[in-house]
Amino acid sequence: MSTLAGRQKLHNADVTIYDRLVGSDILDFGRADGGLKPSKPPGFIFDIMPGIMPAASAAAEINMSLTA
Repeated sequence: MSTLAGRQKLHNADVTIYDRLVGSDILDFGRADGGLKPSKPPGFIFDIMPGIMPAASAAAEINMSLTA
């Protein structure tokens, strides 16, 4: 697996968890401020605002599974 493919897989996991956290009202930042740009095509590496913890890290802090 190339470095880019690996980074995309990790990023896609972050976006999936971010969506779950936002959907569960655990996190409520980013989208309203334009931090996540959902208009990009599938597979695109989203632009996430600097300073926002990766969603996988946030999920780990609250013990949420990446595969749940």
